[in-house]
Amino acid sequence: MIRFFKIAGKILLGLLLALVLIFTGVYLVYNEKLPEATISSEADLLAQKMLKAVNHEAYQKTKYIEWTFAGRNHYKWNRQQQIVEVRMGDTVVRLNIQQPELRSIVVNDKEVIGNAKTEAIESAISNFNNDSFWLVAPNNIFKEIIFKIQ
Repeated sequence: MIRFFKIAGKILLGLLLALVLIFTGVYLVYNEKLPEATISSEADLLAQKMLKAVNHEAYQKTKYIEWTFAGRNHYKWNRQQQIVEVRMGDTVVRLNIQQPELRSIVVNDKEVIGNAKTEAIESAISNFNNDSFWLVAPNNIFKEIIFKIQ
Protein backbone atom coordinates (compact mmCIF):
# COMPACT_ATOMS: atom_id res chain seq x y z
CA MET A 1 0.00 0.00 0.00
CA ILE A 2 2.85 2.38 0.85
CA ARG A 3 4.43 1.58 -2.51
CA PHE A 4 1.20 2.64 -4.26
CA PHE A 5 1.25 6.06 -2.53
CA LYS A 6 4.91 6.57 -3.43
CA ILE A 7 4.21 5.84 -7.10
CA ALA A 8 1.03 7.97 -7.12
CA GLY A 9 2.90 10.81 -5.39
CA LYS A 10 5.69 10.70 -7.98
CA ILE A 11 3.17 10.73 -10.81
CA LEU A 12 1.28 13.70 -9.30
CA LEU A 13 4.53 15.55 -8.67
CA GLY A 14 5.60 14.89 -12.28
CA LEU A 15 2.26 16.17 -13.61
CA LEU A 16 2.46 19.27 -11.44
CA LEU A 17 5.99 19.99 -12.62
CA ALA A 18 4.93 19.46 -16.25
CA LEU A 19 2.02 21.91 -15.81
CA VAL A 20 4.30 24.53 -14.25
CA LEU A 21 6.75 24.18 -17.15
CA ILE A 22 3.96 24.41 -19.73
CA PHE A 23 2.42 27.53 -18.14
CA THR A 24 5.86 29.13 -17.82
CA GLY A 25 6.57 28.43 -21.48
CA VAL A 26 3.22 29.84 -22.60
CA TYR A 27 3.79 32.95 -20.48
CA LEU A 28 7.25 33.53 -21.93
CA VAL A 29 6.05 33.05 -25.50
CA TYR A 30 2.89 35.19 -25.33
CA ASN A 31 3.81 37.87 -22.77
CA GLU A 32 4.44 41.22 -24.43
CA LYS A 33 5.30 44.67 -23.13
CA LEU A 34 2.51 47.22 -23.26
CA PRO A 35 2.93 49.55 -26.23
CA GLU A 36 4.26 53.04 -25.62
CA ALA A 37 1.81 55.85 -26.34
CA THR A 38 2.91 58.29 -29.00
CA ILE A 39 1.35 61.63 -29.79
CA SER A 40 0.71 62.06 -33.48
CA SER A 41 -1.67 63.74 -35.86
CA GLU A 42 -2.87 60.29 -36.98
CA ALA A 43 -3.80 59.42 -33.39
CA ASP A 44 -5.66 62.72 -32.98
CA LEU A 45 -7.51 62.14 -36.25
CA LEU A 46 -8.53 58.64 -35.15
CA ALA A 47 -9.72 59.99 -31.78
CA GLN A 48 -11.74 62.72 -33.54
CA LYS A 49 -13.36 60.08 -35.78
CA MET A 50 -14.20 58.06 -32.68
CA LEU A 51 -15.83 61.08 -31.00
CA LYS A 52 -17.87 61.73 -34.13
CA ALA A 53 -18.94 58.07 -34.30
CA VAL A 54 -20.26 58.15 -30.71
CA ASN A 55 -21.86 61.60 -31.24
CA HIS A 56 -19.77 63.26 -28.54
CA GLU A 57 -21.38 66.65 -29.15
CA ALA A 58 -24.79 65.26 -28.17
CA TYR A 59 -23.26 63.54 -25.13
CA GLN A 60 -21.86 66.85 -23.89
CA LYS A 61 -25.34 68.39 -24.09
CA THR A 62 -27.05 65.45 -22.38
CA LYS A 63 -28.57 66.37 -19.02
CA TYR A 64 -29.74 62.88 -18.03
CA ILE A 65 -28.46 59.40 -18.74
CA GLU A 66 -30.41 56.31 -17.74
CA TRP A 67 -29.19 52.76 -18.31
CA THR A 68 -29.12 49.23 -16.96
CA PHE A 69 -25.88 47.28 -16.64
CA ALA A 70 -25.87 43.48 -16.83
CA GLY A 71 -29.60 43.40 -16.08
CA ARG A 72 -29.00 44.06 -12.37
CA ASN A 73 -27.75 47.61 -11.79
CA HIS A 74 -30.04 50.44 -12.91
CA TYR A 75 -28.85 54.03 -13.07
CA LYS A 76 -30.42 57.48 -13.45
CA TRP A 77 -27.63 60.04 -13.74
CA ASN A 78 -28.54 63.73 -13.64
CA ARG A 79 -25.32 65.07 -15.10
CA GLN A 80 -26.40 68.68 -14.64
CA GLN A 81 -27.06 68.38 -10.89
CA GLN A 82 -24.43 65.63 -10.42
CA ILE A 83 -26.85 63.24 -8.73
CA VAL A 84 -26.96 59.51 -9.47
CA GLU A 85 -29.71 57.13 -8.45
CA VAL A 86 -28.43 53.56 -8.31
CA ARG A 87 -31.04 50.79 -8.05
CA MET A 88 -29.76 47.35 -7.06
CA GLY A 89 -32.77 45.08 -6.48
CA ASP A 90 -34.83 46.54 -3.62
CA THR A 91 -32.03 48.94 -2.69
CA VAL A 92 -31.99 52.49 -4.04
CA VAL A 93 -28.92 54.62 -3.37
CA ARG A 94 -28.96 58.32 -4.15
CA LEU A 95 -25.43 59.61 -4.69
CA ASN A 96 -24.87 63.35 -4.57
CA ILE A 97 -21.50 63.75 -6.28
CA GLN A 98 -20.93 67.35 -5.18
CA GLN A 99 -22.19 66.92 -1.59
CA PRO A 100 -21.41 63.44 -0.20
CA GLU A 101 -23.16 64.23 3.09
CA LEU A 102 -26.48 64.26 1.21
CA ARG A 103 -26.15 60.65 0.03
CA SER A 104 -29.02 58.41 1.06
CA ILE A 105 -30.17 54.81 0.81
CA VAL A 106 -33.63 53.28 0.81
CA VAL A 107 -34.36 49.55 1.06
CA ASN A 108 -37.96 48.41 0.54
CA ASP A 109 -39.12 52.04 0.86
CA LYS A 110 -37.40 52.48 4.27
CA GLU A 111 -34.40 54.76 4.78
CA VAL A 112 -31.28 53.01 6.06
CA ILE A 113 -28.69 54.41 8.47
CA GLY A 114 -25.43 53.19 10.05
CA ASN A 115 -23.02 50.58 8.72
CA ALA A 116 -25.51 49.12 6.26
CA LYS A 117 -25.85 52.58 4.70
CA THR A 118 -22.07 52.96 4.38
CA GLU A 119 -21.67 49.52 2.79
CA ALA A 120 -24.51 50.07 0.31
CA ILE A 121 -23.16 53.50 -0.66
CA GLU A 122 -19.66 52.09 -1.19
CA SER A 123 -21.11 49.29 -3.32
CA ALA A 124 -23.19 51.76 -5.36
CA ILE A 125 -20.15 54.02 -5.90
CA SER A 126 -18.01 51.09 -6.99
CA ASN A 127 -20.69 49.83 -9.37
CA PHE A 128 -21.32 53.31 -10.79
CA ASN A 129 -17.62 54.00 -11.33
CA ASN A 130 -17.19 50.72 -13.21
CA ASP A 131 -20.44 50.72 -15.17
CA SER A 132 -20.34 54.40 -16.17
CA PHE A 133 -16.74 53.98 -17.30
CA TRP A 134 -17.79 51.40 -19.88
CA LEU A 135 -20.76 53.53 -20.91
CA VAL A 136 -18.91 56.81 -21.50
CA ALA A 137 -15.26 55.76 -21.99
CA PRO A 138 -15.11 56.73 -25.70
CA ASN A 139 -16.24 60.26 -24.79
CA ASN A 140 -13.21 60.62 -22.51
CA ILE A 141 -10.58 59.80 -25.14
CA PHE A 142 -8.77 63.13 -24.65
CA LYS A 143 -9.07 63.19 -20.86
CA GLU A 144 -6.23 61.94 -18.69
CA ILE A 145 -8.47 61.43 -15.67
CA ILE A 146 -11.75 59.61 -16.14
CA PHE A 147 -14.76 60.83 -14.13
CA LYS A 148 -14.91 58.92 -10.86
CA ILE A 149 -16.93 59.40 -7.67
CA GLN A 150 -14.95 59.32 -4.44
